[in-house]
Amino acid sequence: MTPVLGRRHFMSGALAAGFLGVSPVWALPPVRRQWVLQAGRDIERQSGGRMGFAVALASGETVNWRGHERFAFCSSFKLSLAALMLSGAEKGEWRLDEKLQFGPPDVLSNSPALQARLSQGVISIEDAAEAVQKQSDNGAANLLMRRIGGYDRVNRFWRGLGDTVSRLDDYETALNRVPPGGLRNTTTPMAMAGNLLKMFRQDALSPVVADRLKGWMHETTTGSKRLRAGFPAGWWAGDKTGTGLPADIRGTYVDLAWVEPPRHAPFAVAAFYNPPKPTPDGDSHAEELLAQVGRIVAQAIVPQGK
Repeated sequence: MTPVLGRRHFMSGALAAGFLGVSPVWALPPVRRQWVLQAGRDIERQSGGRMGFAVALASGETVNWRGHERFAFCSSFKLSLAALMLSGAEKGEWRLDEKLQFGPPDVLSNSPALQARLSQGVISIEDAAEAVQKQSDNGAANLLMRRIGGYDRVNRFWRGLGDTVSRLDDYETALNRVPPGGLRNTTTPMAMAGNLLKMFRQDALSPVVADRLKGWMHETTTGSKRLRAGFPAGWWAGDKTGTGLPADIRGTYVDLAWVEPPRHAPFAVAAFYNPPKPTPDGDSHAEELLAQVGRIVAQAIVPQGK
């Protein structure tokens, strides 16, 4: 068992494991191991913020920095909501072509899909689910949650994955404001990385649903400057971002990614960052730090040239 480094748990044994026959078994060189162990601390020291990330490998092993600490998930929960809507339709709980009615009060900030359909006042479940993943549509997310009985249905989806940590307590956009130390509307990097692994590698979703969702994730562009910016150009990746920008408390920048490197087993990454002070107008540096995590993870798991 890897020693605990202060309050920061970092399980590095996963990096020395093989990848289920997809790539040869290799050991993480000591120098590279120390570089990865130091990465989270270095990012925090240089930025003054709090970074948390977790990687879930296809073998089921994990590596993480502050992986068990809570962070706001912000809009990244919409990936799970989209998965729930697709999976529920496949099981006959609702139909993807079912129309959801809405009016002007439902069109919240960042509701592009609803705004485009406001004159008609209806959107299908399928279009709403695609919009919450690709465009992070806030109004569409609330419509979907109300259709399925409330936000607690998302919690039940997570419990079905074995995630007893993540908790959704509010609708958009209230869920984005999480005071330091708060529990409401939070998760951990380990929980979210594990959820992705279960959905896409351990058959929690059917192949049809998983492929559809991964396609939406790959077509999502909101994370182009986050984790995916750190992966090599030839790697397939899809993601879902989340961003909370309160004016009075420090915000949260999130990215959840599923990655499929050529000739290597796929893996999940969940990364969360709190800047040292509020950034109500956004912070491009925070996105650069998430991209840095992507580069660190890519280099550690699949050394370049392998």
